[in-house]
Amino acid sequence: MLLKDYELKEMAHHGANTICCGSGGLVSAVDHMVCAFRAQTRLDEVAATGADTCVTYCMACAHRLASQTDTNNVAHILELVMDDRVDYEKFDEMAGAMWDGPVGERNIERMQD
Repeated sequence: MLLKDYELKEMAHHGANTICCGSGGLVSAVDHMVCAFRAQTRLDEVAATGADTCVTYCMACAHRLASQTDTNNVAHILELVMDDRVDYEKFDEMAGAMWDGPVGERNIERMQD
């Protein structure tokens, strides 16, 4: 088991009852407020567990939750396995750069073709 050395605590909604962090179905692209509300709901559940770290297998959840909080430590499970944490601010900068300058113009043209 990948997390055998950790004390595991489940959030109120887990397993088959897990609720979305707000990124599912591209909600973040359609309604930022709904996305932020859902993410805060999940972060509140993390806080209620008293856990030091929220570990998720979903990269969208890791990104959304880590980007929305400074107080909870959020990690994708592979970050722990590989002992290499993602810098989500840098990730956002790199993703945004796809649409800036000459490279962004080419990418926009490609999307229109």
